[in-house]
Amino acid sequence: MQDMHEPSPEFTRFLEWQTRTTLRRGDRFADDRPASSRLPRLARIAALVLASLFAGAGAVVAAERIQESRELEVLLEQNRVRGELAARRVAAAKELEAAARRAYEMGSQSITSTFGATLRVAELEREAAHLELDRAELVGARREVDLRLSAPLVGTRDLVSEHLRVDAAYHARVLEVRETDEAFATAAYESGVVPRAELRRATRLADAVRLDVRRTEERLALRADFAVGRIEALDCERRDLVGGAEHRKRALESSAKHLRESLEEARIIESQGMGTGLVQPLEMELDLVEVESDLVELELELLR
Repeated sequence: MQDMHEPSPEFTRFLEWQTRTTLRRGDRFADDRPASSRLPRLARIAALVLASLFAGAGAVVAAERIQESRELEVLLEQNRVRGELAARRVAAAKELEAAARRAYEMGSQSITSTFGATLRVAELEREAAHLELDRAELVGARREVDLRLSAPLVGTRDLVSEHLRVDAAYHARVLEVRETDEAFATAAYESGVVPRAELRRATRLADAVRLDVRRTEERLALRADFAVGRIEALDCERRDLVGGAEHRKRALESSAKHLRESLEEARIIESQGMGTGLVQPLEMELDLVEVESDLVELELELLR
């Protein structure tokens, strides 16, 4: 493949034609001076050719830089617009959360009804924080955002770790909500207010977030090892891929566990004639989870 900094074939052919024409014209009107006296003229022609070649290459580089600059401007403008929208969404979500809490304090709805509003605020604040870090990288590094664990620092800032800490803070907030929901569901189930399925739902959601917390902590530790030079870039990225697959494996195993519990309960309900059509959907869902788990296991074998 042709180097982007080399002149195009068309430009080179045109330059060769110009050189040959110039030489022919010089020979046509040349005097009878010896060849040694014509060397300066040939040297000037050669210098002109080289200058033209370098000018062509320089024009390519300049055009490339202009294109890169325009792409960066587009990325910065996109980031600005998305940042403004994110800030407005956060403000609107906080108003809804405050309204939900007021309704709870007035006794018109339960505390669990506020959980969705709280989670929405956390999600949008996380998005806004990531956009701010993206902008810092666009401005500081003058390139697209690089979220690999082996990405270089941007100046003196470790923006990859900062992104991961944003995720860690988000997961901590979500876990607080999910564990509160789990505690309420446990108390309600023990009081006979809700069925066991409601408790199982709350526990399943809390377990999923606990796994997310663990995964983020693992990635922060891996990034720290790379930053101090304990591991090389390729090994860092391979370990991150393995960690991601292991995280999916743990999540699927947790889902399978909860599905088996639900399936056992559904079979009891159907056997007692208290319901129908409960078992088959759960069996199908469990089969899909187990197949996916086998695929992730195969992926882990290939990565290791």
